Amino acid sequence: MHEEIRIHDKRILVRICASGISVLGSQFFVIAIAVIAVQNVGPVGFSLILITRAIPRIALLIFGGVVVDRFGPVRLVAAAEFLSAAISLSLGLLSLITVPKLSLLLLASCCFGVIRAVADPAEGAIAPYVLANEDLPRYQGLLLGVQRSATVVGAAAGGVVIAAGGVAVGFFVDALTFAVSGGAVLGLRHVAASKKGKGADRAGLWKEARAGLQLVWSNRLLRSLTLLALGMEFSLQGPIMVGMPVLCMDRGWGTRAIGALLSCYSVGSIMGSFAIASVGKRLTKVGVAVSIILLPAGSCLAVMGLTFALPMAIASMALIGILSGVVNSLLVPLLQTSCDRAYIGRLMSVATLGVSGLTPLSLAIFGILIEVNGPTSAFVCGACGLGCLALFAFSANRQASGGWNGLK
Repeated sequence: MHEEIRIHDKRILVRICASGISVLGSQFFVIAIAVIAVQNVGPVGFSLILITRAIPRIALLIFGGVVVDRFGPVRLVAAAEFLSAAISLSLGLLSLITVPKLSLLLLASCCFGVIRAVADPAEGAIAPYVLANEDLPRYQGLLLGVQRSATVVGAAAGGVVIAAGGVAVGFFVDALTFAVSGGAVLGLRHVAASKKGKGADRAGLWKEARAGLQLVWSNRLLRSLTLLALGMEFSLQGPIMVGMPVLCMDRGWGTRAIGALLSCYSVGSIMGSFAIASVGKRLTKVGVAVSIILLPAGSCLAVMGLTFALPMAIASMALIGILSGVVNSLLVPLLQTSCDRAYIGRLMSVATLGVSGLTPLSLAIFGILIEVNGPTSAFVCGACGLGCLALFAFSANRQASGGWNGLK
């Protein structure tokens, strides 16, 4: 018999809050690295630091999922948080003595990339190990809401604190938040151990990774949900991140409008995530809800690109944020409950890898589209993409046995 805990258990609430604290601290780290890079190694050096972190993370994500399925997510997340804390603490102590050299920053960045290749799928796999399935939407809504709130607060606080205390303080804050998060995760280790599945068959890393990819592609429900999540990411990221700033300048709204629109999107996504946290247990027709929500999201994206009134654009961006927050808070639990726990780490690694690869591709494609046809075309194309995804979701939901409603 395994220990059953629910969303209101204090260990779950501590884990969610600690995750938000860790995300807040990560903003301090990003700002500290940016300050060092701009002042001492230049923009090319800063780009190298970012690339050095991204490449090992993307290259090793699939294998990271295998490691999660072999050893379970909780201890891996805790180990990743404590290792990250040690790296940030070392950089902070070094910054008190001298300015870290580019070679050392590159090494630290590469280590973080390797750590995240395991930690990212492990964090996505924790909830199915410790919670009842019907609590997963509420957990995901709370987690996303807290993490996005921490991103907004951390970016603002990090700039002020580092400006006053220096980059070493930024590294120390990051190390402290990593340690807090790691300690909170360890509080779930006994629950996760009691619910541990059979684990991955020891057939070699590559064969196990390929088995995970084959599972996602051969299972109609997993394939549909994964494609839907990736399609939504592709349709939104390009118009919002590339098209929106260009649209503001094209309409004569100015740079303040860029900040206002991005803030509305962030606040909206936080509200959407917390909305699922409050009503998630009462949801019964999840697949139908996802299909329906994508249609107004696409309509708002089209309005955003066609309107010349800033208040209308602000309202549309806020609604897009709310609806995307709702959909993201529903799709992840659907993925988690549609997969055997023995493969959950590999499933999360495939989803994370897809988002990591599609985001820059979306930015590049929509950037070219804007250059050729202007910013309105990006929003219209993104809206058409969301409309097609709504039809795809409705069709896939009808074909699925029992629909996408089985958070049981």
